[in-house]
Amino acid sequence: MRHRKTPEICAATHKRDPHRPRRAADGLRLCRGCVEGMRRHLAHLPWLYSEVVASMPTQRPTGQVRVSGTRTTGLPVNFAAGELKSQIEYDLYSLSVWVATGRGLHFPSDGRVATVCEWLTPHVDWLAASQYAAETRDVLAELVGAAYRVIDPPRRPLELGPCVEVTEEGRCEGTLRATVLDEDDPRPSKIWCDTCTLELTPEQWYRFGRTYRARRAALDDKK
Repeated sequence: MRHRKTPEICAATHKRDPHRPRRAADGLRLCRGCVEGMRRHLAHLPWLYSEVVASMPTQRPTGQVRVSGTRTTGLPVNFAAGELKSQIEYDLYSLSVWVATGRGLHFPSDGRVATVCEWLTPHVDWLAASQYAAETRDVLAELVGAAYRVIDPPRRPLELGPCVEVTEEGRCEGTLRATVLDEDDPRPSKIWCDTCTLELTPEQWYRFGRTYRARRAALDDKK
C-alpha cells in the first residue's frame, strides 16, 4: 500500500477543542495522542469484549419477568450486547485482513479478539500513516465507547473525570477510568486514561489523587 504525503495537521476529529489543530506525528496522519489512543483501545478491547459477552444473558429467565405493557415475557438475551459482539469481531477481522494484505503478511489464524488485537498493535503506526487513518481511529474508539455503554453497570469501569496529563500536543484529551475489583477477579484494580499511556496501580492512587486535584484546580483557575 502506498501512502500519500503526510499532512502537517492530524486528520482526526477531536472531542475536546475540535477546532484547535494538532500537529501530526512525523510520518503519520494522526497526532501522537490519537496514535497512543489507538494502542490503548487495542489493549482494552479484549477485556471489554469479554465483558460484552458476559452481558449478553440478562439473567431474566423466560417465563418469570414480563415486558412492561405487553403480554409476553422478556427474553433472557441482551441483543445490544450480541450485536456489538459481532461488530467487534467483524471490524477487527477486517482491520487484520487489510493490514495483512497491505503489508504482505499472514493474518492470525486464531480469530480470537485478544489474538487479533495483539497482532494489530505493532502495526498501529502503519494504520496511522494510511489514507484511512482517521477512519481507523474512529472505528476503534467507537467500539470501545459502545462496549462501555453495553456492559452491565456492576462490571462497568467508573469514570473519574478528564485526564490532566500533558503530552507533546498539550493536555491529554482522554478520560480517567477506574476498575475496582474484588479479590476473586483475576484482573487487577487500576486507574487508567482511555487515551494516553497513564495507568496506575492501587498503591499509586493516593499520591496521584493529590496531584490530580492540584492540576484540576490549576486548570479551573485558567478558565
